[in-house]
Amino acid sequence: MNYKDSQSDVGKMSQRLELWEMNTTPDGMGGTTESPNKVGDLWGNINPVTGNERWDVESLKGVISHTVRIRYYEGITSENWFEYKGDKYYVRYPLDEGMEHTYMKIAVTSEQNAES
Repeated sequence: MNYKDSQSDVGKMSQRLELWEMNTTPDGMGGTTESPNKVGDLWGNINPVTGNERWDVESLKGVISHTVRIRYYEGITSENWFEYKGDKYYVRYPLDEGMEHTYMKIAVTSEQNAES
């Protein structure tokens, strides 16, 4: 790994993303309730998917609209979503780039806020 290149990549991550998950808690009557839980804030980039990339990724997990690139963050699954400027980006396929635990490229579907 080239240290200088990896540091310059981090500097290009200019969007502050919120990572979310659903939290299930007992309701005290034998059932459960779900509520959104903010996992944390991460720096990254959200990019629209090109035609060729869209076809490749869709064959794996369905309709993909964007990719999110972040520093490696253990535990991201298809149960998570990102929020950025009121829009939601649902995780479909998290990928550890190069299997080095340095960066992740995550295929997502978007839900655009009507007010955007």
